[in-house]
Amino acid sequence: QDFYISGQLLHKGFYVSGQLKIYKNYYPNGELERNFRMVDLKKGKMDIFYEDGTPKSKIVFIGNDAQKWEDYYPNGTLEFIEVYDKNIQYYIQKANYFEDGSPENTLELENKKKLLYTQTYFYKNGQIKAMAFRCINNLSFNFIKLIKWRV
Repeated sequence: QDFYISGQLLHKGFYVSGQLKIYKNYYPNGELERNFRMVDLKKGKMDIFYEDGTPKSKIVFIGNDAQKWEDYYPNGTLEFIEVYDKNIQYYIQKANYFEDGSPENTLELENKKKLLYTQTYFYKNGQIKAMAFRCINNLSFNFIKLIKWRV
C-alpha cells in the first residue's frame, strides 16, 4: 500500500508468487482512479475512472498489448473503441463517437481472410460523409476505393 501525504490511500496491490494479481489507485478524494486485475496468466483487465467515479477507460490486455480499448466522455458516452483479434494482428472493430454518442467514424471488418474493411465517416447529424473500402496489412491502411456521398 502507498498513501498520499494526507494519509489517504493512494495505491494498493496484491501479488501471488511474485505475480501482480490486482491493484487499485485512488484519487486524493478517495474515489477509485483505476482498477487492474489479472484474469489468467496472459489476460488482464483495467478500468479507469474520472474523479467523480464515471468510467473513463476500459482495457483488456493480452500480455502487454491492449486487445480491446474503450474510452468514455465525462458524460459517460462512448468516445472511442478499438478491438483487435486475440493475437493482436488485425482490427476487429475501431470507431470514434461524437459526445452525444453518435458515430463519427467506424471501421468494420468485412472479409477476415483478405483483411478488407469498410470505413465510414459521419456528419454530426448522422448522415454519411464518406465511405472507404480498405485493405489493411500489418495495421497499415491501403485504399482500395473511395466513395463520397452528397448530403
